[in-house]
Amino acid sequence: MRAIPVAPHPATTSLDALREALAVAALRFRHLLVSVTGPPVPAGLVTLMQVQEQPDDEQPTFDRC
Repeated sequence: MRAIPVAPHPATTSLDALREALAVAALRFRHLLVSVTGPPVPAGLVTLMQVQEQPDDEQPTFDRC
């Protein structure tokens, strides 16, 4: 899967930079399914609207390939 920013995004992924950007507008990412045998296939659009303040042990985690 590949996530591509739609419209301007902050230069870093720090929480402070995200908070500042989200104060102006939502952040959107277009998701594509990619493979070595074919062209990318649209898979969805993710919109971030706010920073969710949570303790470290309650933060979501994601698998990396």
